[in-house]
Amino acid sequence: MDCGLVTGAMTTAGGLGHTLPFLIQTFHVAVTVAVFVVAVELGVISLIRHNIWTPRSCKRRFRWWWAGAVFLTGILIGSS
Repeated sequence: MDCGLVTGAMTTAGGLGHTLPFLIQTFHVAVTVAVFVVAVELGVISLIRHNIWTPRSCKRRFRWWWAGAVFLTGILIGSS
């Protein structure tokens, strides 16, 4: 199977997975469902990375720093 096809399909599934709960009319229920879905997505991603991809430790550290920078940027933009 083509790697690009798999990447595109998983990107679509991930994007829909944590945005579709906001079709629920009750905001607090929608946020709760979305948080749960994102937690499951992150768990699946970490399992796949742990079991299939084995990057070198330097790359792994860079990814953590990059993820932290993206997270902090999101917080700063969201709080402005």
